[in-house]
Amino acid sequence: SINDALEWHLRSILVEHGGAKFAAYKDRLGTPASVRSLSYEKKDCQYPAGAIDADEGTYDGNWEVLLDLFTKQRRIAEDFHKEFVSFIHGDLGTKERVDGMRKTRKIETTEWRRLDGLIFIPGLFHVKMAAANAYWRIHVQPAGDRNESLGAFEYISKLRPKSTGEFTSKNGPSFRPMHDSIHHIAWTDFLDIWRVEVKAKYGFDSLDAWADSAPTWKHIVELSQDILKKHLPGDDFSDKQEEPASKRDQVFENLCLRNHHGLLYLELCRAMNYGDVGRILQLFPYFIAIF
Repeated sequence: SINDALEWHLRSILVEHGGAKFAAYKDRLGTPASVRSLSYEKKDCQYPAGAIDADEGTYDGNWEVLLDLFTKQRRIAEDFHKEFVSFIHGDLGTKERVDGMRKTRKIETTEWRRLDGLIFIPGLFHVKMAAANAYWRIHVQPAGDRNESLGAFEYISKLRPKSTGEFTSKNGPSFRPMHDSIHHIAWTDFLDIWRVEVKAKYGFDSLDAWADSAPTWKHIVELSQDILKKHLPGDDFSDKQEEPASKRDQVFENLCLRNHHGLLYLELCRAMNYGDVGRILQLFPYFIAIF
């Protein structure tokens, strides 16, 4: 399940970033259960495409690209499109252009000229970019949240002190700085959460002290489950948000949301890196709600 994968990330953060003593547990960490991964044995034929001088920001430019790829570079006959479909991928702008071309070609007489055989698939890198941008819009962009203690912008001001202007600009930062910041913020937050929960449950003042006591892997797994339940939004999260302000801890609520969004982003990146298409599909509804 998604929660099992998020729990794995909690343990991974402790093992990978909690210091040398926890690195000893790396053999026990493993990987999340795959939902449906791409086969490494299957080899597809790939045909490199040549450069095309076309403006892909326009409908005509996208048509020129399709025409060049299918008729000039691959020399695919029009009859091919009667029996087969072709998958194409790109960003949302590409989809808008392809959909627009379809609408203007409904009176054409052949499948190729109507573009009936084209099936658009979102480029996963563009999905990752959109996810990083959504995190920025929710947790960094709002000007009123930039002075919040333990807010995302406070971390960014320490991580990238010379680039804060980029994060507060109208369009936000480029992908790589935001991608790295999400990871670093999640690692920092959850290492501190591990410290707090270890103190509450076992009485140790630091993670190193807990590591010296040689906790079993079972203890680590159980505590990761407790952290997920306590520090991420639960089923009653919406009800809590409707309570009077005097009964709410809005800072903790914001932290829970950021924790959840950060772990979802980490799992999206992991699933893409490992070709776990099934997991990516499971994550889509979460990010649709976030978008």
